[in-house]
Amino acid sequence: MMIRRGSRDRATPGAGEPSAIRAAGHLVRVGILEIRTMAVTRQVLAVGEDADPESPYETEFSARINMIADVCHELTAALLEEDPAIREEIASAALAYRWSVSIPEARRWITSRLAQLDGDHTRFLT
Repeated sequence: MMIRRGSRDRATPGAGEPSAIRAAGHLVRVGILEIRTMAVTRQVLAVGEDADPESPYETEFSARINMIADVCHELTAALLEEDPAIREEIASAALAYRWSVSIPEARRWITSRLAQLDGDHTRFLT
């Protein structure tokens, strides 16, 4: 693993390495796109998940929009930090916290979306 140093001498992942900020940014980007799609189509968008047909978070578009928004809103703070090392720390903590408080449907959404990235970005969830 290649390590670069941030401006405060904290380790940050090298180019192409899995990173918490890349994972958080991807979830926010995909989450916004999915929310917009469901708001327009008024249908649930569930891709690459083993959906629970009894769950409103996987059968009702408004519940799913709220679930995805819950996952994504805490991740945005990391995107605003200028220092790369601090940004990585904030993203890592936000991902781990979100995972720890997420319902099973949200965990399925998170893991299926992180699987779209190269490398193991799920390691930031614990």
